[in-house]
Amino acid sequence: MVAARTAVRGLSIDELQSIRDTLAAGRKPKVMFTEAAGQIAGQIGQVVELADPSVSEEWVVVRFGRDELPFSPTDLAIAPRGTTRRAEPKTEPAPEPTPSQSSRSFGRRFRRHARRQP
Repeated sequence: MVAARTAVRGLSIDELQSIRDTLAAGRKPKVMFTEAAGQIAGQIGQVVELADPSVSEEWVVVRFGRDELPFSPTDLAIAPRGTTRRAEPKTEPAPEPTPSQSSRSFGRRFRRHARRQP
């Protein structure tokens, strides 16, 4: 019995040419690992080099974390748009001082000024 394949098929020849052009322009395109890549499926990496495909099946060099590893084009897909945007950290407003805190600081300032006057 053959299961229906719903996974992404990998990089096409046109996509590989686009990656080659992008690398030549000095940029590092982002790719997403497909189910064929195993445990890291769905995660994002940057293509840093296209090696010689006649030497090995795994010739697309991808930076993933601190590592640069070769992958087969079937292990990769072009990263969907918007994957590079990180969520902006939520900033919480400073808590309002309680009456006891504000009166204490006022008292300190008042005493300091009172000591300076002759």
